[in-house]
Amino acid sequence: MPFAGIIKFNMVERLNSEKLEEEFLDVVDDSDTVVGKVLRSEIDCENFRKVRSVAGFIINSKNQVWIPRRSPSKRLFPQCLDMSFAGYVKSGEDYDDAAKREMQEELHMDPENTNLIRIGKLSPGKEGVSSFIGVYLLRSDQWPSYNTSDFSGASWMSLRELIGTIMDGEKAKSDLLILARFLLSNL
Repeated sequence: MPFAGIIKFNMVERLNSEKLEEEFLDVVDDSDTVVGKVLRSEIDCENFRKVRSVAGFIINSKNQVWIPRRSPSKRLFPQCLDMSFAGYVKSGEDYDDAAKREMQEELHMDPENTNLIRIGKLSPGKEGVSSFIGVYLLRSDQWPSYNTSDFSGASWMSLRELIGTIMDGEKAKSDLLILARFLLSNL
């Protein structure tokens, strides 16, 4: 039975349909091998599990994770807790390049001047996440100058506090609970 605080994925976000129609994502098989591509605007619940995405977390020197709250204007998961940065892997792009791009777009941080590392990859079949997800970690005490169209605010919290907050009913982006538990067991 799903936790009360988790909003399940129902449809793909289409905030800027003109831009999305031009963006292709790779379609992958169950072993994460590219088998085709699809327009981002054409993704639905059935084939969402067959694309790639990235999720990154900033963790400070107190072992707290920087957790933003999504903007109320977001079509999916408005005002929900989110990963520090996240997004799709575009067609022809690898996980590392996508993580750097999303970090730059959402947090206005230069990935070339950081120590961003991939700490794992989760899959829909094994861990039950919504897509294949490359998971990234950035150790930093810097408060990001985040994109206000993506996020309305943020806070530092321990991973245990984040997990407890979600378990207590706080609305969160799907996969955040699984990712927080993954981080907790791998740090």
